Amino acid sequence: MYKSIEHRAVTNVTAARMSVATFVIPDDDVELGPVETMVDDYNRPVMYKSIKYGDYLRYTFSKKMDGKANTELLKAGNESI
Repeated sequence: MYKSIEHRAVTNVTAARMSVATFVIPDDDVELGPVETMVDDYNRPVMYKSIKYGDYLRYTFSKKMDGKANTELLKAGNESI
């Protein structure tokens, strides 16, 4: 388990920088959410709720890309969706 951080690229004048982008694009009706074996009611509670990929895309495209603001939608206890 690890806590996600904001991505920040740092330039270095003495070394080349290489980035590799990888993508997995599921169908719109695929439900994304926490892996069941990684959460429990005692030590590792669910912090984010599940959402269909298409619904998440529509929400994301309707908002400005502002840091991690798009993850607020998915936090457990947030009833926005």
